[in-house]
Amino acid sequence: MNRTVANAITLAGIVWGLAYGAYTALHLPSRVAVHFGVDGTPDRYGSSLEAGSVLLMLPAVALLLNLLFVYLPRFDARAAAQSKVFDLIRVTTTLLLVVVQFAAAESMQTQRFDTRLVMIALGVFLIVIGNVMPKIPPNRFAGVRLPYTFASKQAWWAANRAGGWLFVVLGALVILSATVLPAELSLYALLALPIGSTAGLVWLTLLAKREWQRDPERQPLG
Repeated sequence: MNRTVANAITLAGIVWGLAYGAYTALHLPSRVAVHFGVDGTPDRYGSSLEAGSVLLMLPAVALLLNLLFVYLPRFDARAAAQSKVFDLIRVTTTLLLVVVQFAAAESMQTQRFDTRLVMIALGVFLIVIGNVMPKIPPNRFAGVRLPYTFASKQAWWAANRAGGWLFVVLGALVILSATVLPAELSLYALLALPIGSTAGLVWLTLLAKREWQRDPERQPLG
C-alpha cells in the first residue's frame, strides 16, 4: 500500500474517531449502559463521563498503534524493507477500531449491543492479516515470533505461512457466524475465538519447532 494513501486513511480514521467520540459523549444521557451480557442486554450502567472516555480511548489507541507501526520498523531494517505490509496492517487496524467505536456508541444509545457489525469487521481484519503474514520478513515486531522462528529462517517462513492460513480460516468463520447465526448466538462464536487462537498457537509452535529441527542452518535457541 502506498505510504501517502495509508497516512491519509489512518489520519482520517483517527480524526473522525476523535470528533465522533467527542460529539457522542456530549450527547449521552447521564446514565449509560457500559457493559452488556451475552444476550446483548446491558448488565452494568455508568456515567456519561465513563462512557465518553471509552469512546475517546479507541481513537487514542489507533493513534498510538500508528505511531508504533511507523517508527518501530526504523529500528529494524528487515521490517523497514516491508513498509507497505506494515502500512496495510495499520490501516486495517485503524478501520477496525473505528467500527468498534461506532458499535459501542450505538449500543450506549440504543441500550443493546449487536455484535454482528464488529464481528464482520474483525473477520475482515483477520483475513487481511492472514494474507500479509506470509510476506512479513523476520523481525522483532510482527509475525509468528517464537524462539524457533527467531533461530531459523526456515521456521519463520513456514510458521508465518501456516499462521496466515489460520487467520484467514478464523476470519471466515467469524464472518460466517455473524451473518448466519442469530445475534444472541453470534456472541458465543466470538467468545470461542480465543480457544481457536490458543489451539492455533500450539499448532504453530509445534510446526516451528519441527522446521527449526530440520533446518541445517538453524541457530541455537536463545
